Amino acid sequence: MKNEAVKKLGEELNDKAVKWSLKAGAVKKAVYDALVGFCGQNEEFAQAVAQSDKTLAAVCEECVKNVGQSVSDLEVYRSAVAAYFPGAVVDCVMTVRMSEHENPSRDPERANSRTSGDVLQLDLFDLMG
Repeated sequence: MKNEAVKKLGEELNDKAVKWSLKAGAVKKAVYDALVGFCGQNEEFAQAVAQSDKTLAAVCEECVKNVGQSVSDLEVYRSAVAAYFPGAVVDCVMTVRMSEHENPSRDPERANSRTSGDVLQLDLFDLMG
């Protein structure tokens, strides 16, 4: 199902007939990338995207509806996911590595720790209130 969802999103992203508004056009690639990533994480989500009659353009327009001059990318991703799968939750964790050589993927135990050695992690939704 993932392949079907990714193909659908890609076709919609590259459809030359679609006239993107300025704001929706500004988020379309980031929303596409995030949705493709989410489809890879969850088969049920991929199925919802593949079987939805909503287009990527419509979802992006919905994400930026009533937005002023700026919007958090996290809010855009939340809105995009909710368009395809109401009730789904988007979690986001940013990682600060104190060195470009620090790679938590080398040590799975450290990768899952929120305060492991030289790596600091913060759940961004804690900041959004």
